[in-house]
Amino acid sequence: MIHLLKNFREISTTAGVVEEILRSDRSEIIDPISSSFNKWLKIHSCSDYQRILEIQRENSALSIVDSELIILCLDNEAVLLSDDTKLLSIAEEKFGVTTFDLCDMIISLKNKEKLDRDEIERIIIDLERKDRYRFSRSSLRLLRS
Repeated sequence: MIHLLKNFREISTTAGVVEEILRSDRSEIIDPISSSFNKWLKIHSCSDYQRILEIQRENSALSIVDSELIILCLDNEAVLLSDDTKLLSIAEEKFGVTTFDLCDMIISLKNKEKLDRDEIERIIIDLERKDRYRFSRSSLRLLRS
């Protein structure tokens, strides 16, 4: 799935996200992320710790890394892509950040003709099997239409 991100313009993340990925010990995620550094994936360090802590304190459902992502999006007028519905909701409602979930990403790639129906079905199955990720019924209808 990570390779699909390079179909978008200016993909960025934070050092905190990269650290979380590297600690996961999942080579199917670590290897593609590592090979993308300085190619199509830009890593940002957020050194405004006071701002990070303020966001995290005011929104206890957010982690420090979530707060870094919100700051990255605010400072760069970027879209936040995540499968974390709580993060997406807070980013949108409290900070006015434009957000994309996995369904939005896949539909966007479908509309750009980067994915066909068979590829989308494989993605759905892989996410269910490998990550136990489940799309809502309404999302599945959109993805399969």
